[in-house]
Amino acid sequence: MAKLGQALIAVVMIASCAEAQDDVRSKVREIFHFGTCSSLICLSLGTGNHGTHFNPDANAVGQVVVDFLSNAITNSVSNLPLGATSSGTTFAFDAAGLPVATAQSTGPILAERAQTLGRGRLLFSGKFTQSTFSSLRGVPLTNLQLTLTHQDNPPPGLGDPPLEQDTIHIATSLKASVSVFALSATWGITNNVDLGFAVPIVNLFVSGTSIGTIVPVTGVIAHYWGGTATDPQLVDTASGRASHTGLGDVSIRAKFNLVQSPTAGAAFLADVRLPTGKPDELVGTGKTSVTSWFITSLTFKEFTPHGNIGYLYRTGQDQNSSVLAALGFDALISSPFTLAADVVGQWPVGTEKIHLPKPAVYLNGAVVPRTNIPNGKDDIVATAIGGKLLIGAGFTAVGNVLFPMTEGGMRPNATWTVGLERNF
Repeated sequence: MAKLGQALIAVVMIASCAEAQDDVRSKVREIFHFGTCSSLICLSLGTGNHGTHFNPDANAVGQVVVDFLSNAITNSVSNLPLGATSSGTTFAFDAAGLPVATAQSTGPILAERAQTLGRGRLLFSGKFTQSTFSSLRGVPLTNLQLTLTHQDNPPPGLGDPPLEQDTIHIATSLKASVSVFALSATWGITNNVDLGFAVPIVNLFVSGTSIGTIVPVTGVIAHYWGGTATDPQLVDTASGRASHTGLGDVSIRAKFNLVQSPTAGAAFLADVRLPTGKPDELVGTGKTSVTSWFITSLTFKEFTPHGNIGYLYRTGQDQNSSVLAALGFDALISSPFTLAADVVGQWPVGTEKIHLPKPAVYLNGAVVPRTNIPNGKDDIVATAIGGKLLIGAGFTAVGNVLFPMTEGGMRPNATWTVGLERNF
């Protein structure tokens, strides 16, 4: 137990030293920041009072979209899999103190089986996961749209006078990718109890460019980025770029085998995520979360199906708790190779904590959508397929690919994982 704790402390210290000083959240805001003033939108003050008429909408509606985008990145980072707590052929000790194998295959990659490692056994692993995001709620990241509307000045009602029908249309192309190197260890305290941890070291990259176009509906030029009323600049560009490498949210896990026979078993797993990742760098949620799993698995010689059902409780005010599930199998195809496949899902509970802005409605009945990102729940279902290969000296090579099946959240085309495991 002391060695396990020492290993955790060492890994956390190394990861903390690797952290950079970039503030990714502020860089995401820069992608939507036009000009040099503190507001998101900085029009030419040569237009008099007209130069500030888009500030209220930019500071309210625009900031909501920026916060939503930042949260989507953070949630995607925290949702990346850290891997199963047990792996390899598992053992228990009989009444005579002799080891008896409780599983022949080397186990699942993302989901859990009921078997624990066995008293005194250790599992160490290092896995590298990479994900390049391509869409947000089904909208391509290269085609994000935001429309800002004019301040409603007297008389009441948006669109009177007609200059209030002017809009600023922002077209954004975003790139975002994340790589996670997760170091984990699990120790079999007893035949029925495992204790472990996982330390993710996260590299996040975000860049983007926005083109802001002022649309003068009446043909009268009252708002412009620069220039003059006779030679106005109606199009401007904003951009931002940042990367950060540092510690993500550390996981402390405990698994309890409730019942185990040669053909079936059930277990309970508790996973506590500590707020060790920096929220301003979008590599941590900033709040503790707790996941409870009920696990069942069957054993038919070399074929082991499993089912997991869980609940993720998030304490952050901008984060939804979720129901979790996984269904799949692992099968010993040949003596060195195990095939693993799963369908995994996550379903947020309750209404979304951050609501995207509603369309603007003008006095003449015109309706202008604020963004092309739809409101809705970020249900996530994905299919995973991978394998484990015994390569000698007690090491197992691991490979897995995760394919999204729904459009919820910030979605990649695929997430792949490679790594090594070592049983003792």
